[in-house]
Amino acid sequence: MNDIRDQERRRFQRVLFDAAAQLITPREIRETGVVDVSFKGVLVRRPAGWRVLPDEGVLVDIQLEQPDSHIRMHAAVAHIEPDHIGLYCRHIDIESASHLRRVVELNLGDAALLERELSMLG
Repeated sequence: MNDIRDQERRRFQRVLFDAAAQLITPREIRETGVVDVSFKGVLVRRPAGWRVLPDEGVLVDIQLEQPDSHIRMHAAVAHIEPDHIGLYCRHIDIESASHLRRVVELNLGDAALLERELSMLG
């Protein structure tokens, strides 16, 4: 697969991030776990028996450690594997983007790399 999503995925640093999440579609809500996250998307564990179509819209709700703190990302399916689902971000609200920035910042440990990541979003 050699499309723009592959190119974007390579440009953005993924950070390992172990957190609980929900995958929400018009049909159902499924519990899952996050494997890694970036400014352009998230890789999650594929819930058993969950059927999702390529490019289908999904609301990803990632629970953070602080009570009532979430990263909510409107995403679409980029790729499906037996154990994982890759989702690319279509939209993220300001509060969620702020939380995501903090997660990436803490995990990258490099302010210059963080600024490079943010400049690529512009």
